[in-house]
Amino acid sequence: MATTSGQVTSGGAAGASAGDLARLEQRTLAMSLAAVAGVALLSLAWGVARELLHMADADRELASRVEAVLRKVAAEYDVASHSTHVAKVGRASFIEANIVVGPRFGPQTVAQQDALRERIWRELGLTRDRAWLSIIMTSDPRWA
Repeated sequence: MATTSGQVTSGGAAGASAGDLARLEQRTLAMSLAAVAGVALLSLAWGVARELLHMADADRELASRVEAVLRKVAAEYDVASHSTHVAKVGRASFIEANIVVGPRFGPQTVAQQDALRERIWRELGLTRDRAWLSIIMTSDPRWA
């Protein structure tokens, strides 16, 4: 063993300098943080994937209900065509229904059209805090 400035040194880990130990601690800390961040990201990704799969099922089910209600409306009124779009953001659903009406479409006034909108809303069975419904009625297909 040799002494330098009052310190005892020897080969191997026992002889590591303070700088070497600090670098080792930094590397260990960096690897630990990377591992924790990796686990957190995987956990987040898994949660997002589960939510997306769940939302896809909910969107399909809601889109089917919207389509059924609009087919019923089309059977009662002169509806030339319709299109729908259903999106889910978080727990809220956003529904857009575009109805192209024919010349003999019954609801002519805004009040009558609003009554039809209310009927569609009721038949969908949604709550205002969980869904947004936009219904466009037009005789010009380019607006639908």
